[in-house]
Formats: sequence, C-alpha cells, structure tokens
Amino acid sequence: MENILDKNTIEFLTVANEYCAFLEKSEKFTRKDFIAKMQKILPLLYLKAAMLPQTDDYADGEAEVFLSEYDYEYIKNKTSQRLGSVDGYINIFPTEDNYAEYEQAEISECAADIYQDLKNFAENCRSGSDEAMKAALIQCVGNFKDYWGMRLISLQAALHRAVYLNTDDDNNEEETSLQNEEYNGNSLINNFLENYHKKI
Repeated sequence: MENILDKNTIEFLTVANEYCAFLEKSEKFTRKDFIAKMQKILPLLYLKAAMLPQTDDYADGEAEVFLSEYDYEYIKNKTSQRLGSVDGYINIFPTEDNYAEYEQAEISECAADIYQDLKNFAENCRSGSDEAMKAALIQCVGNFKDYWGMRLISLQAALHRAVYLNTDDDNNEEETSLQNEEYNGNSLINNFLENYHKKI
C-alpha cells in the first residue's frame, strides 16, 4: 500500500465527494430528481468501494474525525425533509451469518451513515498527511465491509421501490425549501455551503 492514492482510490474519492456534495445541496433538487440521482450514484459508489485496495496493514496513525454529531443530524434532517413521505424505516441486511434477524433504520439515517464515513475519509485525504490518508482508507474499507456497504444495498432496494413500485402520488406534496435554513454547527459543512453558493 505504498501508493495511497492509486487510480482506484482516486476514483472512489471522486464519487465519495460527489455523494457528499449531493446531500449537502439537496435543496437544489425536487423530490423526484433527488431520489433519481440517489438511485444512480449509489451503485457507482458501491462499485468504486469494492475496487479499493484490500489490505491487512495497520496504520501508523489515526484518521481524524471531522464531523460532529450535529453535522450528522443536519445532513440526516436535510435528507429526510427532501425525501418527505418516502423516508421511512427499512430492513438492513445483516452482515453476520444469522440472516433471520434484521436491523431497521430510516432511509435518511442510512444515507447519513454513508455520508459520515465518506466525508471523514475525504477530509483526511484533503489534509495531505500520508499517515492520516492511509488510516482513513483502511478504516473506510473496513467500514464498507462491515457496516455501510450493507446499508447502501438496503438503501438502494428502498429507492428502487420508491421509483418503480410506489403507487402513492407525491406530486401534490409541498416541496420544502431548505435554502434559508440556519446552520450553526461545525464549520466544515457550513464553509462548503457558503463556497458552493458563491460559485452558482
């Protein structure tokens, strides 16, 4: 694992950044477009995560945690509001051998769980520290195998139902605008949003 940012890692980082930016600017999309975009980006994210280098190495340092609990709740709530009535509890496929038991989580919670890991990974890569990047990559690969990979699959199944099997008409639902929502938490997401709005 000498070359930390190899081709597969860079491609994964690119998709991870796209996913995070997508959730952070979710108010720019209608509910229908938001679900359609999510439906398309998740399979690509899974593919790129599965192609990350597999290693038994241990990192010399530790990956830094950039997101606070408030940041997590902020993204979860934004996602929930954008999903509206589509947001609900889904069964999470178990990672252990006992396939008779399922964990339940909200769609927005699954999306935020994936976001949390990817955002921390991306910020560690942005730090420029080889030790932090290596630790973050090892942690991200492990979490993909044991935790958010299954959440991603469960989330994809829920979105498939919402797109193709949901007979409820959400067209009459009021689209809640979140553009003016005040955010006073960790400056990480706040700074991104400020810079993003300056560019458009």
